[in-house]
Order: sequence, then structure tokens, then C-alpha cells
Amino acid sequence: MNLTHLKHLLWLTPFFCFWFGYQCIATLYGNHTIIMPTLTGTPLPEAFMTLSKLNLNPRLVSTKEMANLPAGTVLSQTPAPQTKIKPQQTVYLVVSRMPQSLTIPQVAGQRMEHILPTLKTAGITYKLQYIQSHYPKNYCIAQLPTAGQPSKDNKMILYVSKGDEKPVIMPNFKNRPVPEIVDFLEHHQHQVTVFHNTGQEADHRCTFSCKVIDQRPQAGSCIKIDGQKPLHVQLQVAQYS
Repeated sequence: MNLTHLKHLLWLTPFFCFWFGYQCIATLYGNHTIIMPTLTGTPLPEAFMTLSKLNLNPRLVSTKEMANLPAGTVLSQTPAPQTKIKPQQTVYLVVSRMPQSLTIPQVAGQRMEHILPTLKTAGITYKLQYIQSHYPKNYCIAQLPTAGQPSKDNKMILYVSKGDEKPVIMPNFKNRPVPEIVDFLEHHQHQVTVFHNTGQEADHRCTFSCKVIDQRPQAGSCIKIDGQKPLHVQLQVAQYS
């Protein structure tokens, strides 16, 4: 073999190496396929280990909130199970995650018309417990759970004022001057009707000589004060010289 022939062979050497390598790869991987395993329902570490053994490349594409599954459970996969795939192929996975813990909002100290939109937006259901108190009607006095605590079932109990009804004992106005009693009742926004035991002129104005001799409601009776409906007190009076 002369020098000219040797130079031609050396020039062809890179092409021969490329062709030989391509044939080796084609022989090893060209016709080799893998049956895609079923990963749905398995924990993510187990799915990664299975794919690693099969020389497949896992890729996590998204997560989805699932309250009834452990976090990191495979929900779906691409390619689908039992399909033929090739080594080094990418497998796309969607896995579960736990729902974010809802924090109970602060609603105590607010009126119900302000509370209801807040609870609706947060997806919280509620139960109302009405109680008597000196707070205005539909005013939230207390709540369970308290603000800032995590919600387990998205439910709350709200303790709400029934209104400003106040059970009180009717005072005894007998033998008291009429102007004094009228001022007292009108100061508390109650209605007063005065009846004289004897006829009086139409323009008569009671003075301190006019005394209460009877009343309705009677002294000592239990009454409820409703801020939206004033109490009506009737006084029967007599004038003393």
C-alpha cells in the first residue's frame, strides 16, 4: 500500500467512526421500546424510582389540591399507562397537594350585614346563636373558633345580640310629682299619657302639686324595653293644694 492510498484511508476514518457509532446506537436503542408503567395513585418518590429504573425522565408539570389524598400522589401521567415508549423519553406528571389551611377571620364586634359578605367570600358556613345583651340588634358579640385559628371544616358559630330589649322592673311612681316623672320617662324616650282623677281645663299643665296616684304598667312588673318601640306609660294623677 503506497502513501497515496494511506492518505485516502485516513481521510475516510472520521466518516467510518461516525457510521460505526450510529449503527451501534441504532442496534442498542433504535428498536427498543418500553411499556409505560402505571404511576397514577402512587407516591411521587416511588414514581420517580420506577421511571429511573426504566431510564425515563420524569417532569412535574402541575399540582392540584386534593383534601382526600396524601400530598405528592400522582394524579395523572403522560404518556398514558401501557403505551409503548422509548428510553430517555420524558414522562409528565400531575400530583396532589393539600388544600391551603383557611384562617378564621375576625368578625366579632361587627354587625351581621358586614359579616355575611366576608364569610361568603371565604366559603365559611355559620350557625347563629341569638342571646340577650345590651348590644344593638344583629351585633356579633363573640365567635367560635376565634380569629386567626386554622379552620378544619370551614364552619363557625356566631353569638349575635337579639337587640336592645332589656327586661327591667317597672319603678314605683306613686306619690311622685308629675313633672318629675314625665321628664324621667321622656328622657328615656318613652311615651306618657296623663289622666286626672277630676276634670281639668284643656290647657292645664301639671305642676309639682300634681302627684301620681296610679300607673300602668304597675310598679314591680317586669317589662322589656324595645328601642324601636317606645314604652307607653299611663299616669293617673291628682292635684293637691
